[in-house]
Amino acid sequence: MVAKHPNENEHSSVGTVPPFSIEFVKRCCSCTNSDIEKISEAKNDSQHTLFLTVCRTLEPNVNVYTVSNLYPDGGKIGIGNSYLNVLLKFSKILRVHAAFHDAFGLMSSTFKVGPGFCYGVSGGLGDFFAFGHATGILYWTMISVFNKNLFNRIIV
Repeated sequence: MVAKHPNENEHSSVGTVPPFSIEFVKRCCSCTNSDIEKISEAKNDSQHTLFLTVCRTLEPNVNVYTVSNLYPDGGKIGIGNSYLNVLLKFSKILRVHAAFHDAFGLMSSTFKVGPGFCYGVSGGLGDFFAFGHATGILYWTMISVFNKNLFNRIIV
């Protein structure tokens, strides 16, 4: 059973901006929201904060308190609060990818918003999470090399 979106709309609020575009990433970097800031202060977890920011950027009406409570480990590397996060946390590329991967996967599977786990490429590849890891890590590697200023603006 798929949860209903709070305002019953099943379309993405991203509009004409593709989620894998530079413009979408810029929106995530400039998203300020008092709800997310309160959660961020309470949890003191920049990976989770980026996860919530991507969810909110995908769908402005999503209840970030509910998302945070239901998915307290959203944005971490690995499944849940695994040891992978401790081992691989040194890599900003992996931290950023984990937050975007979790947010896109959650929003697609729960609210039917966004492209799903394969957010790093266009073409409707769906929710195959393993391919989403490969394309997402490649996407952020390319952003970190070819758009270093934008990559450095991402706080995670």
